[in-house]
Amino acid sequence: MLNKIKSSIVKFIIDKRLIKKNIVKWYTSRKLEKKIFKPGILNSDKQFYVINRDRGGLFSVFFYVLDHLKYVEKKKYIPIVDIENFSSFNSEIETVNGTRNTWLYYFTQVSKFKLSEVYKSKNFSFSANNDILAENERNKYFEKETNFKEYYQVFKKYFEIQPHILDLANEFYLSQIKGYKVLGIHWRGSDYYYSPGHAFPATKKQITNLIDFYLKKENFEKIFVVTEDEKKLKILKKKYGNKILFYDSFRTDNPNDFLIQKRPLHKYKLGLESLIEVIIFSRLSKIVGINSNIVNAAMVLSNNKTKFIKIKNGWNSQKFFWSSYKWYLLNFLPSFLGGFDDLKNFKE
Repeated sequence: MLNKIKSSIVKFIIDKRLIKKNIVKWYTSRKLEKKIFKPGILNSDKQFYVINRDRGGLFSVFFYVLDHLKYVEKKKYIPIVDIENFSSFNSEIETVNGTRNTWLYYFTQVSKFKLSEVYKSKNFSFSANNDILAENERNKYFEKETNFKEYYQVFKKYFEIQPHILDLANEFYLSQIKGYKVLGIHWRGSDYYYSPGHAFPATKKQITNLIDFYLKKENFEKIFVVTEDEKKLKILKKKYGNKILFYDSFRTDNPNDFLIQKRPLHKYKLGLESLIEVIIFSRLSKIVGINSNIVNAAMVLSNNKTKFIKIKNGWNSQKFFWSSYKWYLLNFLPSFLGGFDDLKNFKE
């Protein structure tokens, strides 16, 4: 046990240094010369609100935009999303599908106006690049199921998923899932074991015990798995065989591989594959996993029709030192001493 904790601390320090180095490269690869936006003379009767984001993965951006759209509704502003003059996790150097606006890789614009017109207009302001709801606040917010529906209404009012992405999700759904009773599993891993301030990942026993419970109780025929961790997919394929379904998304055992250009348009494809998985999740009757933007986004897209079975392992420490081994310690301890419950006696 002590050796495992020591090795995890060393791994955390090495990974953290590499990740920090790669994140800087990742975000600065498309860093444009800082622009100064001066008011123009157009649309003097309108107030525009530019939602911009200089960091964050796809679903961090997704909820960031939704939160700011709710703010826009209160202020009666006209919104527009700009991740063309700014740069998020999925921003590529070159154009994707004819656009440099990362938001438009995946979604339609939130109003009929174009950025070129907005920046020639008399009245526009920017979002502060800060979350209106911090992640832990949003997780508390989502404890109320009705709030998924509130986000759904904002989503339906302002934007849509790009049609070609819906086509890809539909193609998989029709060929692999339709006609079967399918359980969704989100098994997060890799850097989540030691990342400060993140939800603790599920253990192998928790995942397999819950799968076994629902296979028996509700007679699920297939299991659709979403995981970025190659080892976890192999574990489930070995145990459940041809019951396992998965989208051919990028997986690895090394979290740094997500920050290195492993293939052409790697950044864009990471978001694309994740969005397709979320769309598929949103069409299932039940998902099992920890609290995450992936599952929360699926709940929004389903208008809260998908049932989420949440594994509540708690949250890792915000402190660098404690976070590096806390999951391993809790996984080792029996539940009566504060360790994770293996959910063997789970009751819904």
